[in-house]
Amino acid sequence: MKYFLPYSEENKKSFERDLIVCKFALGFFRGKNLRDIKPFDIEDFKVKRSKTPTPRDTERKPATVVREMAVLSKIFSLALNNDYVDYNPCQRVEKPKFHNIGRRKLKDGDDEKFFAAFESEWAFDICQLIINTGLRQCDATGLLWSEIDWEAEEICLLQGKTGREVVIPMNETVKEVLQKRLAKRTCELVFPSPKSGGRGSSVKTAIKGAIKRSKVSRITVHDLRRTAASRLLDSGVNHITIASILGHTDLRMILRYAQSSNAKREAVKSLEKQNRAKIVPKPENEKALTTVNA
Repeated sequence: MKYFLPYSEENKKSFERDLIVCKFALGFFRGKNLRDIKPFDIEDFKVKRSKTPTPRDTERKPATVVREMAVLSKIFSLALNNDYVDYNPCQRVEKPKFHNIGRRKLKDGDDEKFFAAFESEWAFDICQLIINTGLRQCDATGLLWSEIDWEAEEICLLQGKTGREVVIPMNETVKEVLQKRLAKRTCELVFPSPKSGGRGSSVKTAIKGAIKRSKVSRITVHDLRRTAASRLLDSGVNHITIASILGHTDLRMILRYAQSSNAKREAVKSLEKQNRAKIVPKPENEKALTTVNA
C-alpha cells in the first residue's frame, strides 16, 4: 500500500473511496503476500464483495464492484512496476457485467422550476455550468480561474478522468455564472466550498433537495451532463463536435446519449412525411390492404 496510497491521494479525486477499498482488501487478503494472491483469490474477492451490503444496508451494485476491482488492479500494476509481483492477477478475472447506459435527463420544461428550487447558490451555479457545458462534476468543482480564457470566451482544462485537454466555448449563461463568481473571488478555485473554502466534493444533496421541492423527475448530477449531450444531439450538432465538448475519445460514447435523444423520434416522424404511399383499407368485404400512391 505504500506505493498506492500516495498515488491515490495525489492523482485521484476518489481518495476516500479508494481508502475504504484498501482497508477491506487488507482484511480480506490478511496473511498473504502480494505474490501469493492468485486470480482465484481475486474472483473470491469479487463474489464476496458483491454480496457485501453497502453502509446503508442496500445491495452493492455491479458497477461499484467493478470500480473496486479497478483499485485492486492499480495496486497490482504499481506492485508489478516495482517488481513486487510477476503479473497482475486482476487482469485474469472477468469483471461483473452490468447495463450502464443511462436514459434519465432533465425533461424539457422542467428547467425553470428545478433551478428555482435550489437553496445553495454554490450548487446552483455548478449545475448551471454543467448543463450548459457538459462538464463532469469533478471538473466543475475543481475548475480554476487560470482555466478561463476571457478573451477567447473559452474554458480550457485537462479533464480529471481522462487527462485529455478540452476546450469549451462559453455561452451567455456560462459567462454570467462565471462573472458572478469572479465578483466574489476568494481563491484560485472558481467554485470554492461555501463551508470549507477549499474544493467542494458534490452537489448531490443540493440536487436531491431541489428535486423534492420542485417535484420534477429524479435526476443526478451526471444526468445534467447527459441532458447537455442530448440537447446538443437534438439541435443537430454532429457527433465529433459533441465528443470534443464532452471530452470523449470514442464516438461510441455519444451513442449512449443518443438513446435518450429526441432525434430518433423526429427521425421516425420524418419517414411519415417523406413516404409517398398511404395504406388504406379496401371495402369491408375485402380483408386485404392495398397501397395507393398519395
